Amino acid sequence: PMVVVYKVSPVTFFLAKRVVRVEHICLVNLVAGYTLVPELIQDGVTPEEITQQLINILEDEKNRTKMKKGLEEVREKLGKGGASRRAAEIALEMIR
Repeated sequence: PMVVVYKVSPVTFFLAKRVVRVEHICLVNLVAGYTLVPELIQDGVTPEEITQQLINILEDEKNRTKMKKGLEEVREKLGKGGASRRAAEIALEMIR
């Protein structure tokens, strides 16, 4: 289980939002096709929010189990050999 944290310079974020149109930034969520792991982006990245998300995962067994199962499904989608290539292909397909 994990929480994804993504914070870049405001200029980089501004430009990236206009160039890249995807629903998620985390590869796991892109491959899953839904929000499997929490993504904290830019202003949402605070010590309090990171802590809260981690507490939610650690204390909520049902949530943690669901995330683990989803991560296993992502692993199955990527397969054994050449997973990096397949993940890149999935990401590229979503960008198009």
